[in-house]
Amino acid sequence: NSFKCVSSGACIDISTMVCDYTDDCGDSADENPAICGDYLMDDFEESFGDWSQDDNDDFDWSRHSGSWLSSSSGPRRDHTLGTHYG
Repeated sequence: NSFKCVSSGACIDISTMVCDYTDDCGDSADENPAICGDYLMDDFEESFGDWSQDDNDDFDWSRHSGSWLSSSSGPRRDHTLGTHYG
């Protein structure tokens, strides 16, 4: 399945590139709130949003931010906001 970008007419993968907090179209058409309203998504900037921690498992979520240590340690920017503050 593809999503057709409004301005460029380019087609992007609807399952991986639409409503993912990244402007893949260049005109934000793929991040339009009218399209993304039904998606369960959160940027985790303030809290876990609609997600919750299951206390009866062996996995615990935590929110952290940190500096970029080297070119092999991770991305240089936060995926959601596009800044280095992540």
